[in-house]
Amino acid sequence: MNRILRQYAAFIAAAALLCATAVLQAQETRGQIVGRVTDPTGAVVVGVSIKAVNVDTNVTTSNATNSSGDYILSFLIPGTYTVSAKFTGFKDYRQEGIVVRLADKTNLNIVLQVGNASDQIVVTGESPLIEGANASMGAVIEHRAVNELPLKDGNPLMLASLAPGVLNLSTGGWTRPFDNSSSSSFAVDGTRSGNTQYSMDGAPNNQRTNVAYIPPAEAVQEVKLQSATFDAAMGYVQGGVLNVSMKTGTNTLHGAAYDFLQNTALNANDFFQNRTGMPRTPVRINRFGAAINGPVYLPKLYDGHDRTFFTYVYEGIENAGIETTRTLSAPLPEQREGDFSSLLKLGSSYQIYNPYSTKAAANGRYSREPFPNNVIPSSLISPIAKNVLNYIPGPNQTGTADGTNNFYFNGNETDTFYSHLFRVDHTVSEKNRFFVRGNLNRRVQDHERRYDNDAVGAQDFRQNRGLNIDDVHVVSPSFLINVRYGYMRYHEGGNPYSQGWDLAALGFSSNYINQITSRDPRGVRFPNMKITNYFETSLTSYQSRATDAHDAAINITHVVRSHNLRYGVGYRSYRENRFDFGNSSGTFTFGNTYVNGPLDNSAGAAMGQQLAAFLMGLPSSGSLDLNDNYAERSSIWGAYIQDDWKVTSKLTLNLGLRWEVELPTTERYNRTVAGFDPTATLSIANAALSNYA
Repeated sequence: MNRILRQYAAFIAAAALLCATAVLQAQETRGQIVGRVTDPTGAVVVGVSIKAVNVDTNVTTSNATNSSGDYILSFLIPGTYTVSAKFTGFKDYRQEGIVVRLADKTNLNIVLQVGNASDQIVVTGESPLIEGANASMGAVIEHRAVNELPLKDGNPLMLASLAPGVLNLSTGGWTRPFDNSSSSSFAVDGTRSGNTQYSMDGAPNNQRTNVAYIPPAEAVQEVKLQSATFDAAMGYVQGGVLNVSMKTGTNTLHGAAYDFLQNTALNANDFFQNRTGMPRTPVRINRFGAAINGPVYLPKLYDGHDRTFFTYVYEGIENAGIETTRTLSAPLPEQREGDFSSLLKLGSSYQIYNPYSTKAAANGRYSREPFPNNVIPSSLISPIAKNVLNYIPGPNQTGTADGTNNFYFNGNETDTFYSHLFRVDHTVSEKNRFFVRGNLNRRVQDHERRYDNDAVGAQDFRQNRGLNIDDVHVVSPSFLINVRYGYMRYHEGGNPYSQGWDLAALGFSSNYINQITSRDPRGVRFPNMKITNYFETSLTSYQSRATDAHDAAINITHVVRSHNLRYGVGYRSYRENRFDFGNSSGTFTFGNTYVNGPLDNSAGAAMGQQLAAFLMGLPSSGSLDLNDNYAERSSIWGAYIQDDWKVTSKLTLNLGLRWEVELPTTERYNRTVAGFDPTATLSIANAALSNYA
């Protein structure tokens, strides 16, 4: 015994050294029932037939005790089970109501009583079994809690905040099923936010540091937040693991339909808005869906009772709300024609100076002449500026005397969202079963339509695709193979309303337009024009970012006497493809650089001068983005061995060793090293080596 303990001590030390920097393997969502069978004297009983029957599906998982009297029932879908034990010369044993939760290792030791097989011992109504075979820590949010507790914005992941050691760092904003960032702001046991690993049915569900797909609550069986993962089978993670198990069908057909409505007419006003006499903020959200699950049954063709089950869930959201209220400054009708005389009446600081009168002055400075009566001659007004002003509205409220804050914008922001999820479970035989799960969703958001035209505003999108295939094969009662594959794709981007705008109609030259189209015709849009203290056009670029994750693993469960061995190998590949056209039609900023005076370093006016510079087509700065795109890829290989050693009926040691290697990130076309010459030499290299080497 001492020699064995010394070997395991060395084994654990090596595991700690190799796993200290581990960052990611597929997370198992199914549970286990493990235990030891003895007779009334405490002697182990070998060859006892053990069966666990799922109460809802009648699917049976069988095994037998080995030479040390131990048994293991693996890959049990979360639910309620009845466990039975049979052996010649002993009374049949049956225990009902055993709840197996997500990723649990439930310990059930059985004592057989001497007697006839026709006699039966039935155990019911006992306290829930303790997960005593696993040192990992976590909290399970069971189906009843998911179904009955209030869910913020219908998001089941937010229930992870109920787990000990979890801090939700979101700012209290929306956490709808498409608000991936605010739904991922968990800090677990002191780790920083962004280090949580998300998975669904054991398949990866991360996009960068955020969750990718958020399932409808009606599709969720359980949610488990594992805060301390002392299991070598779990990798690729620095913080906690948030694992979600999807519902499976049962022998009984079940269905549900729901509709949650938020509407201004039904809402109470905010306390502070009510106190100041402000009306209720318009909010119109309708979240609706339906779910159905049960046995696959095709009349006269196939009866899937006890064998084949399905689940399908749909959820939709229609959201129309008010964007952040914005107060801007719009040009007055006479100012659009170059007449700023009304500003001059407020004081000489609003004087506009003629940039074309600039001449050298004393002390290296430059001086300018004022426009008479603060009116710009029509001959100096840019045709492009006049055309752009056709898309800028006039004042709609009373601002200050100089026209500041005379435009109020309170436009609508609309979201349209749908989500589909399905799962099919099939038992081929007692030795083989598998499931397939697929999911997809899409969100389309229209926003920033400030001026009731396409000069400003965009339609953004965000969508997910997911697939998970999992097969369990029982080679022998003590040797099981689990093969799985998971795929996740998260894609988001934006399309400005002004994409494809006719720049020639605005007055831009063919040479300028050719600079854009020669790079990519998709880059043509309304230019980004920023008139300081006034307005801005075309805020959003044409962009796309797609993240893919492929995950494959082979996991083996091998029972050797009192050792429950698990070992396997996994491979995960991440790919990200992105482009962002930026300000592909140019960005122009208009300030008072060329219209202040009487000297070039004189203080500028708060209003008027910036708009005058725009009218004359004199930007203070400008640029034209020519952004490249990228296609990056990184891969991780992992292997592990885990030994859950049942030393006694009351003591189990969890021992594990994990190895991972993260391969370097590469770019498909080597664009991250564009222009790098590996054969280049430095002229000072020889001197530096001789002096300092």
